Amino acid sequence: MPSRDAALEVIDRLHAAQAALYSRGEVDPVRELLAEDIVWVVPGSSPIAGVYRGRDEVVEYMLARGALADGTFRMHRGDVLSGDGDSVAVLTDGSAVVGGIERQWSTVGLYRLRGDRVAECRLMPFDQAEFDEIWSGRGGAAPTTAGPGIALAALAVGHAAWGALAYRDGLREIARAGFVDSVGDGLFARRHAHGTRAAAFWFLFASPLVALLGYQVDRGTRAGNADAVEVAGWSVLAVSAAGAAMIPRSGFWGGLASGVWTIRTGRRLRRDRVSQG
Repeated sequence: MPSRDAALEVIDRLHAAQAALYSRGEVDPVRELLAEDIVWVVPGSSPIAGVYRGRDEVVEYMLARGALADGTFRMHRGDVLSGDGDSVAVLTDGSAVVGGIERQWSTVGLYRLRGDRVAECRLMPFDQAEFDEIWSGRGGAAPTTAGPGIALAALAVGHAAWGALAYRDGLREIARAGFVDSVGDGLFARRHAHGTRAAAFWFLFASPLVALLGYQVDRGTRAGNADAVEVAGWSVLAVSAAGAAMIPRSGFWGGLASGVWTIRTGRRLRRDRVSQG
């Protein structure tokens, strides 16, 4: 029967091998640590639940689980309990982005060791319903309703449409000039740096940037990245406040509303993470 230190070494090696499999698809390190007749039991009703027998089935299970997490699966070992036999209980916290949402869970893994290999593993999630939900893509799926990122993208489209109408004369000049080198920068090329061409260019230049910001906010919201979403919200709010002060009759008021919405979304994501953790 293995000592506690020996058992701990096997578990740590297994977790390191699993990390390589989940992130890079390397299967050989895991196979070397599994007994030929390994039995791996995952309870519940999710797509990864089942009884896996033999190295091939267990490795296929791990590859499937890693694919669901798209390389984001992380394991964080906690306490290890061992007795006089060949079995150990390992508390492990897991995290992954599944269905576009960052999720966390905790399990107890009951391992039966045979020398320096794992002969059996039975997972016991702390919250079976949540575990099934995570690995089924239910409940934690990305929201389908429009969020602040979509609102920012819509604002970008409106901005571009307004600019195309308001600065149509400058856009025609740019087109007639052949587009290339048609607008000055005010320092090295002063010609056409302050006229209708420059006004049209700099007004419309903001549209793709706002659209990109909207995309990033939407992706951050779906991934549960509270900090990134809230920082983006404050940036939108600050720029929009300055713009609304200088140009009161403008779409910057929509930016103010979107900024506040984005900040509140980031804070909600943070509260949700605390309540889940």
